[in-house]
Amino acid sequence: MRVAKFSLPEDARFRQIHEGHGTFLQPGERKYVTPEAIRGTCIVGEPDDVVAQIQAMEQAGIREVLLLPPADTQREVFREFDQQVMPAFR
Repeated sequence: MRVAKFSLPEDARFRQIHEGHGTFLQPGERKYVTPEAIRGTCIVGEPDDVVAQIQAMEQAGIREVLLLPPADTQREVFREFDQQVMPAFR
């Protein structure tokens, strides 16, 4: 198991587990980021796909979503989301 090989003691491993959290992908984690994992845990696709995914989540009882794009593209992603997705919910 990858976490068991971390250099910090067990009670401090969270520092290594969350290194780069929300800002970059650790090289050792790249193999876990597959198209199936992305589709299963993220809202992805063209604007119409994103709208449909959010509407399905809403029907299932989810009342909020979190956008956490990479730091270097945040402004662009937030702007596109506002312009291309949010009109369906106004």
